Amino acid sequence: MVLIQGSDFPVFYLFQQTVFHVRNLYSLEHTVYNPLRAKRPSSGSSGRLDSKSYVSKLAASTNNSCDFCNFREMTAEDVFERIEGKHSVSAANAFKLDKWHGLILTKKHNPVDLNLEEVLDLFNTSLKWFHKVHSIDSSAKYPNLIWDSLPHAGASQVHPHIHTMMDPNQYYGSHHVQQEAARRYHQYTGNKYWDDLIQIHHALGLTVTLKSAVAVAPLTSKKDHELFILSGEPSVDFFSLLHQAVQTYYHDLSIYCFSAGLALPPAESMNLRSPAVVRMGTRGDCSSVHSDISSLELYSVNNVNVDPYRVIGALRKRVVNYLHSTDASVARKMVVWP
Repeated sequence: MVLIQGSDFPVFYLFQQTVFHVRNLYSLEHTVYNPLRAKRPSSGSSGRLDSKSYVSKLAASTNNSCDFCNFREMTAEDVFERIEGKHSVSAANAFKLDKWHGLILTKKHNPVDLNLEEVLDLFNTSLKWFHKVHSIDSSAKYPNLIWDSLPHAGASQVHPHIHTMMDPNQYYGSHHVQQEAARRYHQYTGNKYWDDLIQIHHALGLTVTLKSAVAVAPLTSKKDHELFILSGEPSVDFFSLLHQAVQTYYHDLSIYCFSAGLALPPAESMNLRSPAVVRMGTRGDCSSVHSDISSLELYSVNNVNVDPYRVIGALRKRVVNYLHSTDASVARKMVVWP
């Protein structure tokens, strides 16, 4: 049997390809699926460390010189004093995208080592940051967060950190697109966009629920292994499900680079209130010299080459195990938002 060079797939698979195009008529997103594209041969991959070893080595080599580990001396406070939790702390961002743009740092250096308590504390400090900003500037209404893990995913530092931004007018980028899609959908159908989106994916077996939060493997994904996580509020359940998604990437899919964007409900009540939303996806082999995006994704169409049932199936097993663990029975609280 003749194999495709650099893979374990027979050549005759090239003549039996099935390509799916999925379009969302309200968000205007368009995603093309062809799992065989993931088997394309590539150069420059020999001699690399496996991803887990690479991350361990990278974390160890950057630990002593890390600015964020030495945050009191190497980072500045915002215009207000630092907001500090048990496992996280705020810092000013010298290179801002908006009037209100801060950083929330963990107190642990290796991103793979973050446990649930530390992740919840990270986002609890973020909620306190948003409260503080809105108390100073009531025009700041729309909370946006971004989280890139490791340099291959776009992070400037190995040390875990998230960006917090608050805009007076709208959510950023794709979250604003989704909000506008929800508005148009409600206008034309009278139904709630997010509820129907969840129901469609639930009917297809592409959802996982953790109490008041739900994860969806969206058919119009931007990246491989993409997930939407939704909840009415930025709650313990919401951020716990986010943590379980990250653990799925790490331990079930062996992928350590990911990017996530979050939009929380606006600081003031509105006619069509947005839920708390995470959109996250993997960014490929973090030790690879190859980019995970090309002109196709930048200027044409989203291309996903993995089966969405794989990530949702792995997450489902992890959530079931979590719900049966003693960790899930521990009473936890988050700052109420807004």
